[in-house]
This record gives sequence, C-alpha cells and structure tokens, in this order.
Amino acid sequence: MEFQEQNTSLPAPFTGVVTAKYFEDGEMFSGTPNTPVGKAAILSIIQTNQLKAHVNIPERFYHSISDTSTANITVPGIPGEVFKGRVNTKSPSIDASTRTFEVELVVANVNDRLAPGMFATASLTMGADSVFAVPSLALLKQQGTDERYIFLEENGVARRVVVKTGERYDDLIEIISGQIKPGSNLIIAGHSSLSQGSKVEVIK
Repeated sequence: MEFQEQNTSLPAPFTGVVTAKYFEDGEMFSGTPNTPVGKAAILSIIQTNQLKAHVNIPERFYHSISDTSTANITVPGIPGEVFKGRVNTKSPSIDASTRTFEVELVVANVNDRLAPGMFATASLTMGADSVFAVPSLALLKQQGTDERYIFLEENGVARRVVVKTGERYDDLIEIISGQIKPGSNLIIAGHSSLSQGSKVEVIK
C-alpha cells in the first residue's frame, strides 16, 4: 500500500495555484482529456509571483533586444501602475507574414496585482543609438525608381548624393548610407531644379 501511494504521488515543480482539475478523487488516470495546451494532465497549476508576457516586435529592432533588456508593463485595468519585466527568451526567427519576432518577458507580479490573461502594453528599453538624419524636404526621388538622393553644396557647386534611408522621426529622415557626414552643407531649397555640378549660392 505504501509503495502504491509513493507511485501515485505527483509533487508540483513549483508553488502555485490550481486552475483546473481534470479527474475526480479515486478516478483512474486515462491520459485524457487534454488540457488547453494539448497535453494530458491531472491538474493545471499556475505560478503567480511572476508571469510571462509575449510581445511581437518589428524586425528592425532584432539586434537591439538582448537578455539584458528590461521592460515596463502597463495594464489598462490597473491605471497608474507600472510593472517591471525582463527579456527571458527571444525568437531565433522572424515571422515572414508580419515581419516581427516574438519576445517572452518575465514580469514580477508584486502583491498579485496581475492576473493571467490580462491585456498589457510593454515598453522595452533597448539603449540609445546615434543616428544621422536630415530634413525630409531635402530628399528627392529619382523618377521611375526607388532611388533617393540629396544635394550638397561644395565650393559653390551642387553635388548629387545617392542615399539609403531608414526610420522617420517627425520631419527628419534617418540616413543609413551615402557620402554625407556631419557638417556637410545640405541644400534644402530650390534643389528640385538642380543637377550635378549646378552653381549654387549659399545664403546664410
């Protein structure tokens, strides 16, 4: 009898709360029914002192997220409170249909204020990166192509520079590549009628 009791003892791997019971006392375990996640079980238990949140992030931020990244979590049902989280795992692949990747956050559930299933918004800290940006009105587009270019003033003449653009920040456009550097004289007026080598006058 003692041997049978030992074989029927199922200790939980963590301290938690029972959320579902699939068999009655004394009932023979048959491997069915299945739990919502598709696995046979006797009980479902959740750990509430810390919860997990899954968020989808645009692929351009993939290399900005690491296991040291932190997050602030807010919940519409608990206005004014911010919960702290950290990155637990990051998907090794990008979803081809949404161009996003999934990140799993571990969130400290202080005083059991959060409940599983709540809708939440996450703000992740990714660190500050320096970007080079120009006014959007300085950019021109080559007709019939996706090529973007700008004009710089050098020694009284216009130089046409092809650039690759990135993110938009209000009225500024990030320049990812192109022969332009801080301190260059960017032409932002009358440039649509210029061509390579056109004479220009700098007005200060």
